[in-house]
Amino acid sequence: MKSRSRLRIAAISALLAAALVIAGCSTTDPPAADDAPDAPAATERRDSVKIGYLPITHSAPLFVADADNSGVIDGVALELVPFASWPELTEALNSGSIDGAVTMLEIALAAVEKGLDQRLVTLTHRNGDAFVVREGITSVAELAGERFAIPHRLSGHNILFLRALADAGLTADDVEWIEMPPPDMPAALARGEIAGYIVAEPFGARSVTEGIGTDLYRSEDLWPNWLCCGLVVTGALAEEDPETVAALVAALSDAGARIDADREAAAETAAAYTQYGPELWLASFELGIEYRDFTPTIEELDELIQALVDLDLIEGTVPADVFYDASFSEGSAR
Repeated sequence: MKSRSRLRIAAISALLAAALVIAGCSTTDPPAADDAPDAPAATERRDSVKIGYLPITHSAPLFVADADNSGVIDGVALELVPFASWPELTEALNSGSIDGAVTMLEIALAAVEKGLDQRLVTLTHRNGDAFVVREGITSVAELAGERFAIPHRLSGHNILFLRALADAGLTADDVEWIEMPPPDMPAALARGEIAGYIVAEPFGARSVTEGIGTDLYRSEDLWPNWLCCGLVVTGALAEEDPETVAALVAALSDAGARIDADREAAAETAAAYTQYGPELWLASFELGIEYRDFTPTIEELDELIQALVDLDLIEGTVPADVFYDASFSEGSAR
């Protein structure tokens, strides 16, 4: 009897052990903590972003957006970083020491061709640049043999300058052209160091209001519906914090509408961000610049790219719809 009892106990123990093994292999139990799949990483908002600019009318929406929102866009602090020249701003953007900039599209296109991840996300103006010459010059043909300043070789201003020369039967070889930071141009004209320049405002209006220069052309005379500058951001900012980029694009669009609605108030705001008074800013705002339609079309960008290719300034390897990230703008070209 004792041996039979021992056999029953052994059999029951074996069955219990097998049941425990089967239960341990069941797929209904949660996996161990070490085996749990990783949760997807959430997009982390920036605390602040650095945006570079030059003290020109093309940057005015940035000034107004910053002022109207007390320096905070959608919970993210704006740090506006001023520069005196395009090479300085370009170096900062290309090195990643700033997150974005209101910059010339041509410079950014060249950077993207070199492999840098930069994206145009919105324009900041249309029209409004000045072709200024010293008093007494009445035609482009009279610039032959003279010295003329452009802000940068990789600029739409260079394209307009060369078009004006061609219309007058001249080439770049007929003029001694130099690159010069925009803030230096009015003083250089006053000293007689240059015969003229093409640039964004307020530097054209400064020479005109001081009686040392005259407007020979406006940019829209040479290229209707002219576009020059826009907000270009690094790929890192666009990928890591798209919410902030979208909010900034919307804020710039709203600021543009406010400038067009009340240019006197916008002039006061711009003066607070620069060393130029509101009277000069207001005079600049009334010289053809428009703060509307900040969404470029692919056709417009294609035309700009082709103009640069024709001048051997870029190779044209970056399509317009790659350079322009339309995902941050309403009414996008995509």
